[in-house]
Amino acid sequence: MNGSKEKDYDFIYTLVVLGNINTGKRIVHAKICHRENESWLGDFVVLNKQLETGERLKLRLSLETGGERWTHRCISDRKFATYQGIFLVYNYCLRKTFDILNDWLDAIKKRGPEDSIIMIVGNKYVHSNMTDEREVTFEEGHKFAYQNGLSFMEITDHNQQTLVDEKFMDLVCNVHEKQKDKPIVEKQRTQETLSSNRTKCTII
Repeated sequence: MNGSKEKDYDFIYTLVVLGNINTGKRIVHAKICHRENESWLGDFVVLNKQLETGERLKLRLSLETGGERWTHRCISDRKFATYQGIFLVYNYCLRKTFDILNDWLDAIKKRGPEDSIIMIVGNKYVHSNMTDEREVTFEEGHKFAYQNGLSFMEITDHNQQTLVDEKFMDLVCNVHEKQKDKPIVEKQRTQETLSSNRTKCTII
């Protein structure tokens, strides 16, 4: 471990919830944060996790959102470059939010880290002038994720919190596996001080 002013973590990772407007990103973000010892640090919610080995993770979870013209073009290159874990959300009651996922993936590949971990998230979001009828099937969402080599979850009224908790930790473990062995100098380009110790990703 190198000399760090902060002593409450061993690894720090930056995660984000992305997607077009009318996808319910804020709802997904809130579900990820539930029952956590959380605090705001600038634009991030800070979540703390501990591995079975005792290694401590600090997770900075951001939410990127905006107005009616919000798209991936509204996010700066500098921000894109920091995202190690991405929840890419679409609304399965609004097909156009699903159809634009390829544009988001292209932006992530061009502007984000090469080794970022991406999860496609199908969410149900309905407001006053929208129908609650499904426009994108579960199979379509799963197939899209599979064809792009990505993980997938669909949030429904029946599985909401349990599924979100499980899938969130799946993504965190995948991010950790990708990042934990990187040289310290490389990590410091986009992170605060990090450890390069090896550890098994088992959560307690």
